[in-house]
Amino acid sequence: MRSAIGLTRQASVIMLEREPPPFDAERIMSRLVLTISIALALTTLACADIEPEVSVQEEVKTHVQTVSVVPAFSITGISSLPSSLYLTELGFVVSEIRLEPLVASPGSVAFSAVKPEIIRFDVSSNEMFKKGAAIDLPRPGRYLVSVRLEPIDEETSDESISSFSMSGFVARDSMLGSEYVTDGEDGERPTPHPFDPDDDDIRAQDADGLSDNPQAPDAWAPFYYHSERAVFFTLNDVEFEAGEQQLEFTFDLHNWALDIVEPISRAVSYDETITDEHAGGVDISRHLDSSGQGAESFVTFGRVETMPGGF
Repeated sequence: MRSAIGLTRQASVIMLEREPPPFDAERIMSRLVLTISIALALTTLACADIEPEVSVQEEVKTHVQTVSVVPAFSITGISSLPSSLYLTELGFVVSEIRLEPLVASPGSVAFSAVKPEIIRFDVSSNEMFKKGAAIDLPRPGRYLVSVRLEPIDEETSDESISSFSMSGFVARDSMLGSEYVTDGEDGERPTPHPFDPDDDDIRAQDADGLSDNPQAPDAWAPFYYHSERAVFFTLNDVEFEAGEQQLEFTFDLHNWALDIVEPISRAVSYDETITDEHAGGVDISRHLDSSGQGAESFVTFGRVETMPGGF
């Protein structure tokens, strides 16, 4: 009996010795809080060391890659227009210049200059070049260039400015359309006879049959063209480098005039009541717009290229 009791007590002692120590929740939570605090402190120090350096790098990178684009507009071929066509003024309203990056990158979008540019050339004075307001791009690269022409409301009145306009004189004799006029001795294109200072001498020569100029002074008819159509057209792509560059749009009047001189002559021939009281001459807007030979045709003879800034 005593031996059995002894074995029972021995087993109880062994079981008590194998029980795990009591769970100390407060001690464990203290260690956990301490560990989290140390981790947060290290993270804050790491951010404090890195953020200023990244900010400086991004600022320098942005500054180096900025592109300032100055649009410019020019016309060529004034001195080689058909001899039966004489332009005095030409103008258009650029309501948008769109630059679309060809190489897609994260966040890349098309950039547009939407402040209207009113471009007017005094062709009779050989004015052939105009500059617009600068456009800022965030990065260099290759861009596809598109332009929109559209009428706008004039700020000082209720009238609108046409998207494209032109005025001049055309010879009624259609046989003159294939000849070209070259520059005169002073480098300027000769003015049609009705507006020459020596009209009396020319008439006297014609009366004697001694003149070698086939154009009679009364063969010229004034005309004007005002288009209210909006025209959007895409030209070619160009490469922009960092810094300031000029984006030059060039339109060839010579080749365009070859296409429009006969339609203008036909349009003018419909009006048989040309008088000095006609402020701008014959309105040919409807004729050119209906045939697509006005603003829509003009822009097809354009091209664009980049030039160094200050060119």
